[in-house]
Amino acid sequence: MLVKVSSDSLLFADLVPQVQFQSTDAAVREVLTLTEDADDLDDFVGGAFAVEGHPSFVMKHYRGEPSGLYTLFFDQDVPPERALSFAWHLLDELGLEGRSIVWARATHDEDSYAPRNRKAV
Repeated sequence: MLVKVSSDSLLFADLVPQVQFQSTDAAVREVLTLTEDADDLDDFVGGAFAVEGHPSFVMKHYRGEPSGLYTLFFDQDVPPERALSFAWHLLDELGLEGRSIVWARATHDEDSYAPRNRKAV
């Protein structure tokens, strides 16, 4: 079960983008409560969240991005493979399939990849 973090200060913390996924805004808003705000990059719709047993994360959709593209940000100490595993859990909560993931930070080096499904990783 998703629980919103009580402090939105996490929205402005120095976090690392780990996973991007495509969804409909309606599907995301059905499960999550998002707020409108702005940071140094652009205006965004997003929220800071926590799930028991998982690291806190921020989810944002920036105004300049394609409709329905959301980015999950985690603390720099969260390994990419853990962030990707958690993203699949979140997509299950949203009723989406893992192939909705369009980008994920690579597990080694600085290369990134776009997994097509869970078996591709």
